[in-house]
Amino acid sequence: MGKKYKTTAIFIAVSLSILLVVGLFIYWKPIAIRYHKQKVKALLDKKPKYDPDSGLSYFEEDWGRTLEKHRDKLVKFGYLQRKEFPLSTIKSPSLQFRRLWEELHATFPDDPYAEGHGYDSKSPATIVVYDQPQKLPKWERIILAHDAPPTNIVDLGKQIYPQDLLAFVGRWANEEGEVCYIISKDREGNVRIETPQNEALRTVLRSVRFEGKRILFDEFNYIEPNEDYKSIIDRSGENPFSGVRCETVFEMNPKDSNELFETVSMVSKYGTFADPNKGILKRLE
Repeated sequence: MGKKYKTTAIFIAVSLSILLVVGLFIYWKPIAIRYHKQKVKALLDKKPKYDPDSGLSYFEEDWGRTLEKHRDKLVKFGYLQRKEFPLSTIKSPSLQFRRLWEELHATFPDDPYAEGHGYDSKSPATIVVYDQPQKLPKWERIILAHDAPPTNIVDLGKQIYPQDLLAFVGRWANEEGEVCYIISKDREGNVRIETPQNEALRTVLRSVRFEGKRILFDEFNYIEPNEDYKSIIDRSGENPFSGVRCETVFEMNPKDSNELFETVSMVSKYGTFADPNKGILKRLE
């Protein structure tokens, strides 16, 4: 009887130990994640000190190290994932780099987990992101949109329905009759999108593509054509719309083959999403 009781007691003790370990495993991780998130928030909410002699604001020496420690713990627990985005065309400092950061800040206003590397380098910079895995594709879409090489062509030969793309060929003007875009087919079998020459404006197109009977591209307008936008500039004199990404979509009017629906979305310098601008362009004969 005593031996049986002893065996039962041992079994119960082992079972309770296992339940305790499982319980700690289940509940400890969320508690730890919450703790490190609160520590990060407290650090980010902390106001920097001000040095009256230099006129500069600064954080205490261990502020950055402490922030990194709690951030790395969130990576360890799987709440965050680290991903590097090496840039192929954008250098830092540059207007391109600044406009990219402005859009990222506007899209992820409460996310402190992004770093830029390669400042003041002759080589393209790198952006390192720490965020929840489901958010990383959105980071990637924005970064690649800014970093894509300039292009203004769509390969007609790769289209399943090339006639749908050819329907966009023409000179397209706004309601004032001013030509905004010229879409043509070139000798190489590409459909080319161009903007009229403008002494006060230089336009760069990126990520031009044809999807679902729509032409999509990212348009960047640089206000001063002689400005080297890859070098640092005086921010006090910059135009707030110079170099801002304009996400542009063309769609033919199904009821009128000489009308094109244009939708333009952009992010302002001050980090607010502008309402999409919708208009109609007419084909000139």
